[in-house]
Amino acid sequence: MFFVVLLSGRRAAWLMLALSSFGFFVYIYIYSSYKKSFFKFTALVTTCISILLISTIVFHGPTNKRFKDTLGLFSTDYETIDNATALRL
Repeated sequence: MFFVVLLSGRRAAWLMLALSSFGFFVYIYIYSSYKKSFFKFTALVTTCISILLISTIVFHGPTNKRFKDTLGLFSTDYETIDNATALRL
């Protein structure tokens, strides 16, 4: 599921995946009886997801382009920001 959402190239899908994953980890933390092992598990999962995300952004062309377009939000150029927000300004 992670790959499908990531390769879809939709920023809304990326945001929803991040929010649902965060909520899932909060739920697991609240109901976990082993709090110390939870942090080790969370660090491992975060590292694996970061490696997957970085490698997908670097090696998959459409995702790379979408990510570069999204980074245009931090530009001072109006046209770049407008392109990053899918021409919604």
